[in-house]
Amino acid sequence: MTGALVASTGTNLTFPAAEQVIASWKDIWLAPDGPRKRLEATWEGLASPAYRDSPAGRAFYASWRRLLGDVSGQSLAAVADGLLSFDVTEALAGVGVPVLAVAGQHDRLAPPQMVEQVAASVPGGRLEVVEDAQHLVNLERPDRFNELLLGLLAQA
Repeated sequence: MTGALVASTGTNLTFPAAEQVIASWKDIWLAPDGPRKRLEATWEGLASPAYRDSPAGRAFYASWRRLLGDVSGQSLAAVADGLLSFDVTEALAGVGVPVLAVAGQHDRLAPPQMVEQVAASVPGGRLEVVEDAQHLVNLERPDRFNELLLGLLAQA
């Protein structure tokens, strides 16, 4: 048997203000140095204060910021356009392996109730909410995240 772990995501982006939110992302990405500006504007919401202030968090941010210097804002804007039609809700009913959906307790991008939709859409899907984590749950709480992943693998 195999399984899948998904983290910090939902089944779709069809909430009422989705078009407006994605348009604001695109505005930033399409500006000069947009990918870096978007990271700067959202970093606080991506990771907990403890992680952001840690040596690992500062190193991750610096690395991510450096890499974004080579990323096309136009490419990210095109991806954002695709997000408006992204919806795997019905397809998830056909998943035939155990799925563990992991959410950060304080994630504002993909709150636990959004991640719970993934677990609820898969037969036998399960939700785990990781305390004291935001969107980057695997980086903020690697011990807990890895424990969950290893538990899923042990079932396979």
